[in-house]
Amino acid sequence: MNVAAGSHRIKLTQKFIERLAPAEVPARFWDSEVPGLFLRLQPSGVKSWNVQVGRLSSHALGKWPALSDKAARLQAKAFLGALAEGKVPETLARRRARRTAKIEGRPSTLRELVKLYREHVTVKTRTGAEAADRIERVLARLLDTPIEKVTHARVDDVLVKRRAAGAAPGTIAKDLAVVKACFAWALERGDLESHPLKKLKPPRFDNKRVRYLEPQERERLLEALAARDREKKAARARVIAGNRKQHADLKPLPADGYCDALEPAIRVSLETGLRRGELLALDWSDVNLEAKRLTVRSAYTKSGKARHIPLDAEATAVLERWHKQTGGEGRLFPHDSVRKSWERLVEQAKITDFHWHDLRHDFASQLVMGGIDLNTVRELLGHASLAMTLRYSHLAPEHLAAAVAVLDQKPAPKGARVIELKGRRHSAR
Repeated sequence: MNVAAGSHRIKLTQKFIERLAPAEVPARFWDSEVPGLFLRLQPSGVKSWNVQVGRLSSHALGKWPALSDKAARLQAKAFLGALAEGKVPETLARRRARRTAKIEGRPSTLRELVKLYREHVTVKTRTGAEAADRIERVLARLLDTPIEKVTHARVDDVLVKRRAAGAAPGTIAKDLAVVKACFAWALERGDLESHPLKKLKPPRFDNKRVRYLEPQERERLLEALAARDREKKAARARVIAGNRKQHADLKPLPADGYCDALEPAIRVSLETGLRRGELLALDWSDVNLEAKRLTVRSAYTKSGKARHIPLDAEATAVLERWHKQTGGEGRLFPHDSVRKSWERLVEQAKITDFHWHDLRHDFASQLVMGGIDLNTVRELLGHASLAMTLRYSHLAPEHLAAAVAVLDQKPAPKGARVIELKGRRHSAR
């Protein structure tokens, strides 16, 4: 049965709907009993009930015949009644919010928010892309969720499942930190009315690891670096000696230089205590060899404040040698990742349980054991508070002993009886 669709109304009964035949274009049939209720007929033959909400929008109720004409009228009346009372159904509210956000240029889903955040944070820091990648990886199943539906409970559920799957507490804490930073940025932009994750706390874990190189380990590490340098230079010489066309432009590695960036990067880390991200972000413009000082720009520090670090003789010699070899332009260490080379090196040096970040611990530990006060160490490390630096306090036992020794010089109260106890004088009442 071919029935013309248009603005006129028809009582949409079961028999009438059954007889409808699809056309080449979609058609609408308006119900005469409930204003705003219509049946949409697709060229595929699919028939669905809808309610007109505005001039250009409608609300889907369900498909026929699963939803009968009588049930459709009841749902339409309830829906229109709720609208008349100012009660906007959740699905309609979300659709309106997305449409408004699109018009105003605001993100409507988490995926859109992360896309905008990536553009912002990539300009701000070199690790911005990594932060955005991490958010997309951690919250992969929430990316197409409307922003207002990315709640405390849903993100917490994701993190709990990651922990159950074996992710370390420290990893979970980093995951949460980058996600919260993204939402804090959205709040500042005006994309959110409140921060949904403000009260979500990271798991508690012991972050007081202090691993430094024992003298024998340091010796093995430097020997492994020297051996690696010799092997790479010899390998380059063999390739050049092969005299193949594809290697015609290959030059021998300088005898008085480094085979690559790994050794100077490690040696500078040992002498400055820089974080890996801070180290790899350095440009030659940040290094003043004449003044023996390097600067970590605020964009690459955890505290957001620039840090100036004096260079000792060892670090200065390494950087002068590396400057001569590279020409001293652009980034000091152009490789963003040193993980694989580092892992092979510590394996060859037979050093266990030692990560790149432990080079920073070694720097701080050597200072404290050398008698440098903790506040100076804090400034060199760039810690925001002394609390983080206190993890190294146990490495300065002579300071603690000196503090307790003050008791030995303290005069006894007047009238007190002085007794000797294991070589120390004590007073007793």
